[in-house]
Amino acid sequence: PVIAFQYKSRKININGLNISGFAKAGSDVRIYGGDQRTDDVRISNFTIHDSAPEGISIGGGVYYVTLMNGIAHTRGGSIGISSPNNQADITAVRAVGYSNAAVLAGQKYSSVPTNIKGGFRAAARSGSPLTDTSAIIAGSGTIIAKGERNFIAGVAGGASTEGSRNGVMFSWDSHTTGDSGSTGVMFSKNVKNSKEYTLALGHGDGNPSEANKKIELDAKNGTVRATSRIESVSDLKDLAEYFESTDGQKIEASYLVALEGEKIRKADKGDKILGVVSETAGLVLGGAAFDWKDRYLRDEFGGIIYREIYDGERVRMIPAENPDYDPSVEYTPREDRDEWHVIGLIGQVFVRIDSTVRVGDSVTAIEGIATKSESDGYGTVMKIEMPYDEEKGYGVAKMIVTPQH
Repeated sequence: PVIAFQYKSRKININGLNISGFAKAGSDVRIYGGDQRTDDVRISNFTIHDSAPEGISIGGGVYYVTLMNGIAHTRGGSIGISSPNNQADITAVRAVGYSNAAVLAGQKYSSVPTNIKGGFRAAARSGSPLTDTSAIIAGSGTIIAKGERNFIAGVAGGASTEGSRNGVMFSWDSHTTGDSGSTGVMFSKNVKNSKEYTLALGHGDGNPSEANKKIELDAKNGTVRATSRIESVSDLKDLAEYFESTDGQKIEASYLVALEGEKIRKADKGDKILGVVSETAGLVLGGAAFDWKDRYLRDEFGGIIYREIYDGERVRMIPAENPDYDPSVEYTPREDRDEWHVIGLIGQVFVRIDSTVRVGDSVTAIEGIATKSESDGYGTVMKIEMPYDEEKGYGVAKMIVTPQH
């Protein structure tokens, strides 16, 4: 190297460094690591021009290096800034003409990243990030990030976080409390949240409180709680649930279906109609969208069985995984499988009809197509959307339906 920092040297400050023309050197600056490593090195306001193939190289075990306000520019170089770890503080550094502007902890960068260690506060009138892994950005009021890996941003009226991996964002006087992890509050006013792996949204007057929650998203249990209605704002009309066909084949939209055991087939004469294959559902149950439905063990009433684990800090309860579950097997959601169907059960649905059906009629079915029922029929026809077409073999009606008893 052109310049070497080595053999237990410490507390080095270099300002205004200029290096050029050392094209045959291995690197322009080498900060040596290992057992005899240097440390506490600060290089600021530096310029490297048409010099070694590697600009600044940091060795292993060196954790306190600051590179600030500099440019490394060469032709045909390999690495601008290199380090086997991500511990260097890097601010306003540019590298041009290298195959990789930086290689840090094995990751290659096309431009030198900004790395800042320690508790961080920016664009905030006040705030105290009390650990070296917490940050506060854009806020006012009394803001305190007490726990490890906590983040507070876009807040007013104050905010605070405790525990680990917790955060408050875009809120007024809202807080996470307790020693739990992965607890958050967003878009809220005067809300507290102490439940791990949940995100709370809410609004209230007076002092911050858990009682001011209006929505809670629970990542651990997959539940959504809300104090008011959940509304579909699209023109979707029915409540539906997934059912599997008896023969594993796809049943096209708007056919009436009946149950055979726990599976479905096209409804026919004398069948008790379950519902209709729907493309207009506003709420769909039973999707099993993320993993195999039997991934977790359940008791005789369908409730998930839990077991205790110790995570190094405390005992936690987690779902007991089925020993037959194989996470290496790629799972296909039901919505992408022909044998699974969204069946409209309650609400407004579109149904295939024959030539006998009129507005106001209830229906029965022949091979899945609705036909007028003389008594005790299914649903009520609200509107004929498409008259019966002999060539197609069906028309389309909009019906209001409820479960048959």
